[in-house]
Amino acid sequence: MKNYVLGLDLGTSSIGVAALTLRQFEDGSEQPDDLLDHHVYLFKEPVVNEQGTLVSKKKSRRESRQARKQRDRRQGRLKSLETLCDRYLNSVEPTVIFHDDAFIPTLKQFQTLALRAHAATYVVNLRDLAAVIIHISKSRGYSSGFKPLTKNQIEKLKKPNNFDDEIKILTGDVQPGHHRLKHIMLQRGTETVGQYLLDRAVRGLPSILKSGTDRVYTPSACTAMDDEINTDGKTGQKSFHNLYALRDDLKFEFETIWQTQTEHHPELSQFAGGRLKQDFIDILFHQRPLKSVALMVGNCLLEPNLPRAPRAHPAFQTFRIEKSLADLRWGYGRNAKHLSDAELNLIRHALHDPIQLDDDGELNFTKIYKLLAPIRDDNAAENLNLANGGRDGLLGNVTNKRWHGLGFSSAWAELSVPQADDKPHVNRQSWVISFLSDLGSVESLYPDNWFEQFYLPDLPAKNGKPARQKVQAAMFRDARFKAFIELFRKHEKLNRLSGLRFDSGRASYSIKALNKINTWLSDNVQLADSRVDEHAAITALYAQDKSSDKPALDLLENPIKTGNGIVDVALMQVKKVVNHFIIKHGKPSRIVVEMAREMSQGISGRNDIQKGQNTNKSINKKAAQDMAEQNVSYSKTNVLKYRLAQDQGYECPYCGQNKFGARDIYDGSVTNIEHIVPQSITQVGRKYSEVVLAHRHCNDEKGKRVPMEAFAFHTAPIEKFAKHLRSIKQERKALLLEMPETPNNTIDDALLNEFCDRQFNETAWITKITATWLRSLGINVECTKGQMTAQLRGQWQLESVIPEARIAEGLPVYSTHDEHGEIKETIVPFEAMFHDKDGKEPTLLWRYWNKQRLTPDEFAEIRKTGLYNIDKRSDHRHHLIDAITTALCSRSMVQQLAKEYKQRSEEEAKKPEGTQKYIRMGRRAVPMAKLRDKALEAVKAQKVTHRPDRQGGGAWFQEMAYGLYVDDMQQAHLTRRYPVRDLIGKDEAATVGNIEGVIGIEIKKALLAEHTAFCQANWGNISPKKDDYAKAALSLWLTPPLHPRTGRPIIKVRQVKAAYLASKHIEVKHRNKQGVTLNKYLICDENAYIAWNPNDPADGYKVVNNYGARGNAKLPDGWMRVYKGDTVLAKNGVRYVAVSLNEAANRVETMQMVCATSSLKQEEGRQNFLLTLPKRQGSVSLWDIIKIQEDPFHGRPTRIDD
Repeated sequence: MKNYVLGLDLGTSSIGVAALTLRQFEDGSEQPDDLLDHHVYLFKEPVVNEQGTLVSKKKSRRESRQARKQRDRRQGRLKSLETLCDRYLNSVEPTVIFHDDAFIPTLKQFQTLALRAHAATYVVNLRDLAAVIIHISKSRGYSSGFKPLTKNQIEKLKKPNNFDDEIKILTGDVQPGHHRLKHIMLQRGTETVGQYLLDRAVRGLPSILKSGTDRVYTPSACTAMDDEINTDGKTGQKSFHNLYALRDDLKFEFETIWQTQTEHHPELSQFAGGRLKQDFIDILFHQRPLKSVALMVGNCLLEPNLPRAPRAHPAFQTFRIEKSLADLRWGYGRNAKHLSDAELNLIRHALHDPIQLDDDGELNFTKIYKLLAPIRDDNAAENLNLANGGRDGLLGNVTNKRWHGLGFSSAWAELSVPQADDKPHVNRQSWVISFLSDLGSVESLYPDNWFEQFYLPDLPAKNGKPARQKVQAAMFRDARFKAFIELFRKHEKLNRLSGLRFDSGRASYSIKALNKINTWLSDNVQLADSRVDEHAAITALYAQDKSSDKPALDLLENPIKTGNGIVDVALMQVKKVVNHFIIKHGKPSRIVVEMAREMSQGISGRNDIQKGQNTNKSINKKAAQDMAEQNVSYSKTNVLKYRLAQDQGYECPYCGQNKFGARDIYDGSVTNIEHIVPQSITQVGRKYSEVVLAHRHCNDEKGKRVPMEAFAFHTAPIEKFAKHLRSIKQERKALLLEMPETPNNTIDDALLNEFCDRQFNETAWITKITATWLRSLGINVECTKGQMTAQLRGQWQLESVIPEARIAEGLPVYSTHDEHGEIKETIVPFEAMFHDKDGKEPTLLWRYWNKQRLTPDEFAEIRKTGLYNIDKRSDHRHHLIDAITTALCSRSMVQQLAKEYKQRSEEEAKKPEGTQKYIRMGRRAVPMAKLRDKALEAVKAQKVTHRPDRQGGGAWFQEMAYGLYVDDMQQAHLTRRYPVRDLIGKDEAATVGNIEGVIGIEIKKALLAEHTAFCQANWGNISPKKDDYAKAALSLWLTPPLHPRTGRPIIKVRQVKAAYLASKHIEVKHRNKQGVTLNKYLICDENAYIAWNPNDPADGYKVVNNYGARGNAKLPDGWMRVYKGDTVLAKNGVRYVAVSLNEAANRVETMQMVCATSSLKQEEGRQNFLLTLPKRQGSVSLWDIIKIQEDPFHGRPTRIDD
């Protein structure tokens, strides 16, 4: 086997790998000698595009699964009720009941709803009672309780208030919504929810309580009370308030109905042995206990079988304190002295004492110096080392501080005092923090029987005893634990721990590992001759166990699941690639991985970072104070809103009108955090430089456009705000505001800075995990930093390899012209690009691309060519260049370069602001002979591999089910049922077109007649303007139109959609509740492959969807098939990759060239940082394909001997 080094360039959807042979010298040193092997492997991220936003496939599958479970539970509940009703209520022969004459019309019009209201006070048939019970089960009410009222709220409610003032005292949506419902029911004289629903229906209001603010109130269509009407403060538009009924309200109604009916039907109390009522209650109002999120927590890096600890846990708080104490010294550098045990113990005690800490949980250095003054050594240095760099103090036990702020110091401390009969595993403080950290929502604590709503899933048994179940049983039986949670849930500031400013998130280690590290740090803090820190503790406690218990692996095993789908998929591909190279060439002597993080910046650079952190801390503190004054819950989103408001002077950047009020900035109905460039394009989250705080109506008006395009007729406020941003040094945000038009699904590299934040962060995660994981092979694993390899590429003239290869292949490059901001495709002659007229000296362009220094005049000359903005990422093969550069980086080179970088950073930091220069590393000799020539040869020979999608993992069908309609011409159409108001289009013509698609001549004529009368009444014979029509149409069909023959209201209609072809459907038979067999029709979602006979075009071809591909049916002899992601070779010698598969005249329409690609083409909802050749991309005939390339990393490769 050859001695070689393996270089890895890892991304979220790509892997570049290069193996370099090593020459061994007599002194034991090694030097890269030649390029042994290389590859570029591309794969898709497990994401889907949902309305312009990328989300994990797991998320969409999880939500669909959740919806199916909820539907199944609902259907199961209804089926159980129907079984009970059929057995006891529907089996009784109905008696004749004479209703009041005034009730008969109501009964005919509203049927079951009228019976439900009537049953609370009057007798009904048992069969009608069954219908009423079924009706109640379809909307069972809000099951959770309310957040307990604070003392302040209780006092305010005791005072005489009008109803509007009472509503303002309550918080959230449900609590004021329920209070409003009870108030209105009292005014309307209705005792049960069913009676009020009937009252609403009779008055023409929506017969559902949560009708939504999109239901416009029209006085001519219904009669509503003032308390039922919601008026928008900005637009003045009137709609209906959302009202909420609680589960207890529905229980009361059921009890009332049952009691009334039992008086007239005594047999009800005898059915099912007298348990019929309880059986109905158990089915109607049963609530499944909540599952804990404990299994979603990642595993500890040191104790892989244990979950990571919450950062609010006492063990992590102690860990952070012990780390600080281990770093603490009197003085700096070599003259620094350890603190004495007495001094350390004094500081340690103060850091755990909430009274000594400030509001942020810090113990400032002024207090520390005062504490140490009585016992301080006279010969000690004046200051502590950690006081340098702008730090105000040491962060203490924030958890203790937060409990103290809530008034729970004594109760919290008592939890740590063991009782005589406590078992070894009892740790009540740990229970409390773990329980509250795993709590999805504090609403789960609102019911008085909160502890009955939780259970933790069993973990694999240890010694026959499921550990987690054992701890859970003890926890929820423990009186002291439950008493503390009772105190917490009744507190006026009840909220999630993060909302109460406890430390949020998870530590990297488990509670067990943290306790071991804490003990080691505390015992060894005074070791003067040894390194005492987190790394040393882990090495001492775990390194020996790992080396002895886990021998080196021959091949990588499956990585530990991280919980991030993108990272998990990337790691599995890393395993395939690395194992492929090991089997083929043997184990490398070392592996080098590029880490996606910046180089260390030295003391001054770190001080700048520390100052920035202190500034942010100060802003966060002010934000927390402001939220407390406005009675708003603390959250990261609210902190961001506060910061934006402060920078903007509480003004909207789009309209510049109506300054935000102090509370408006936290009110989502008034203001929104708004992405300047639509997030669907940038894929960037709430990065501060990408967002502003804007009025909600401005945000709605802007839509998915940039501000200058959305507000083209009123740009003065935007221009004024951009000028203000520049004055506070927020240049990037100003540039985004001034973008003239919305990018068309593409973003310039300058706008995204090469990578969006999400991709960069996940790449960093992948490389960090991979570096640790690779060490299980027993191989020396080294890491380089992205900033360093980027500069080395320029020094070794590797930046221009990709452009040279593309030009030699006749492929274009793209250039940005400043005059017009247009991207222009240019093919540059090879000679003119790389050499001057005499063919001797490199051109300015060559020097620029290879990052050689140019004078200002030379750079100005380059700008005239328009080619200065070439990007080496214009080709997939740039991953190979990165991998080669990474493999060439040795540990000694990394250390030497990092040391030089620190030194130069320090020197530049001392210069006056404005004179500091960009820090470049010192030049390094090319470490391998003819490096550039070999890299160029490898790039030209590299066959980029795309991972094919041959599993058919997509959905079989679209979610929507359709009906079938055959017209008079015997043409089959798929149909859907729509609410009649969904027929209203954006203008008159659109509405008429929708009505024309309605099935049923009578209904169609009736709707057309009503629509024509509506338009005549509003505009006469004049066609309305689009905006006028859209505004007036809000009131159309608020009262459902009546069927011309039956007189019944038309709630929904069947409509044919031209795009839904019946030839594409799959018929599915199912049974309804009555057991009748029905048909529904589903549309196949995606195509899996295209199959054809390359030897005989007369056989044609077939496109097989995911549903048809199940089981991977065998093809006829001689046939071929292409899956998505397959790479194929055409007769013209060009390799293509199938992006998606569509049927179009015997061609694969969406083939794209492998190496040449269209400018930043949107591929599967993902922005690709690639360039393509439109002229040579596109469809290729199936019969021009001569070969389908196999995935080289699928299966076991052939071993190559020395």
